[in-house]
Amino acid sequence: FASSAAAQTPAAPPLIAKQAAHTVEAVTPSAPRLPSSPLKIGVRAQAPWAFQDARGDWDGIAVELWDQAAKQPELEGRPWSFEPLEGDQASALDALKAGRVDVVLTVDADADAERQATLSPIFHTSHMGIVRKKEGKIVKTLKMFTSPSFLKILAGLIVLLFVVGVFIWLAERKENEDDFQKDPKGGLWSGFWWACVTMTTIGYGDKAPSTVAGRLVAMTWMVVALGVTSSLTAAMTSASLGDGDAPVNVPYDLRETKVGILKGSPMTSWAKRERINPRVYDSPKLAMQALNNKEIKMLIGDEAHLRHLKQSQWKDTSFSIKVTEVPSVLATFAMPEGSAWAEPIKRSVLSRITSASWEQVPGRYMSKTE
Repeated sequence: FASSAAAQTPAAPPLIAKQAAHTVEAVTPSAPRLPSSPLKIGVRAQAPWAFQDARGDWDGIAVELWDQAAKQPELEGRPWSFEPLEGDQASALDALKAGRVDVVLTVDADADAERQATLSPIFHTSHMGIVRKKEGKIVKTLKMFTSPSFLKILAGLIVLLFVVGVFIWLAERKENEDDFQKDPKGGLWSGFWWACVTMTTIGYGDKAPSTVAGRLVAMTWMVVALGVTSSLTAAMTSASLGDGDAPVNVPYDLRETKVGILKGSPMTSWAKRERINPRVYDSPKLAMQALNNKEIKMLIGDEAHLRHLKQSQWKDTSFSIKVTEVPSVLATFAMPEGSAWAEPIKRSVLSRITSASWEQVPGRYMSKTE
């Protein structure tokens, strides 16, 4: 029956069949044709993303990522070469729009870059870092005992101990003369001594209240002393923190102290926006000298760059790098708008940065965080 029905179905006219075939062919998607010419990879010196080693070869986090991405199936076998770029990010994007390069390593993924180019997935996020001198233990201890805050706390504690000593002496002087003499000179000193050993929970037992009033004073002071001891410990810990350990209140503390910054740092615009006027240094060596000579108390910059300098140039271990919550660089690659290479590059980059092996790459170019 099916064969009979099929045989009776009239064949489509030749013209309609051609039109149908043409329609199907028209809606079939096709991948964009990739240019056969070698890819020109624009690279600008920006450690740790890209820099030239002693032999003049390019190295860095972005360079290694590109080398790995170029071996992915989407790009494998495609010829490419590095094209050095001078200037800042704006100049690099201009070279991209002018067609002098096909890809730029590396671009900070800000709004301006997004408007001018197609960006790859972000492969590394960096924040603002603060470089400060560390202090030795002896210096920090001396500072602790001579700091105005600690001396104020100590003076207040002495007054409090004296007041407690007066109360215990008044309660005990008549019925417990052996421990708290009637004579104010000796009695007040005994009360002060008792308040001290009770607060510290040492409790020598050489003096103890025997009256009801004295024991009420003692119980009250024991409870209060727990809080006093905790506060004193916290104050001593805070006072013992040196300049290299104490937290920095960003941006307020940076406005009230001498701050340095490296020329061309991505944190320059942020510092200007936050009304911070840092001294600008042309080289990492000059900045470190200024820090050692106490011309500045802090050096701010992109933490990835600072950590790279600590690993490669700054051999001095008497300073620390603290990472803040202020964003600095969202590292990415840039391609021209409408580039046929955009999608293959984005897929290749994403394939690499989501792999387990990629997590170890940035650490090869930077010191550890502190």
